[in-house]
Amino acid sequence: MSDESKVDRHQAIRANKELWDEWTRIHETSTFYDLEGFKRGGIRLRQYELDEIGPGSIRSHGLVSGRR
Repeated sequence: MSDESKVDRHQAIRANKELWDEWTRIHETSTFYDLEGFKRGGIRLRQYELDEIGPGSIRSHGLVSGRR
């Protein structure tokens, strides 16, 4: 690989972070993600997902937010 074609690792990481930050701004306002409901302790898993996890506390799996 020539020096001209090398990617600046720090530039690539910075660009990736900027992209994820942009996506986050879009997604955090989406009703699909219901961020405010999640912050209040809401469960974002669907029934089939809960069925796959099986019995037990979903908090123990880290799948719900909220105070402990």
